Amino acid sequence: WAVAGGVTVLIGLAFLAGRWTGRPVTTPNPTVAARAGSERVLLDALGDHLDRTQVTLVSLENSSGGESCLERDQAEDLLQENRLYRQAALRSGDRNAAALLDELERVLIEVANSPGSELDSVRRRVSEQGLLFKIRVLRSQVIQKEKAGRPNLIVRN
Repeated sequence: WAVAGGVTVLIGLAFLAGRWTGRPVTTPNPTVAARAGSERVLLDALGDHLDRTQVTLVSLENSSGGESCLERDQAEDLLQENRLYRQAALRSGDRNAAALLDELERVLIEVANSPGSELDSVRRRVSEQGLLFKIRVLRSQVIQKEKAGRPNLIVRN
């Protein structure tokens, strides 16, 4: 019985030692947690916006020189969102994302307001500036950021 009692005492002491020397429990700051949650939502929404913008520009590039009502309607829908995301990128200090969103805003304005016959110059500019590639790069950064779970808006280069 003495051995069993000794083992029980040792187990109890080990348990207490673990409790006293364990990591301190920290309570999360509700403000920080709320900000991180809202920024994750913003990242998700930005990713969706970039996907839809990419689809619109690919559709524009692949359309013939005729009337492009669908692309114009999509560009109008994307324009207001793009402005909001650009402002959010500026507020977060991410100049790279803000610059790309500014480029996209100019292209979306032209697509939304140009007659179908004048969209050839916009198509060329999208291609020459590599906007689709830039969108894919920013989108992959957003995905990496979402997976990492870090609260800043965009991954820095």
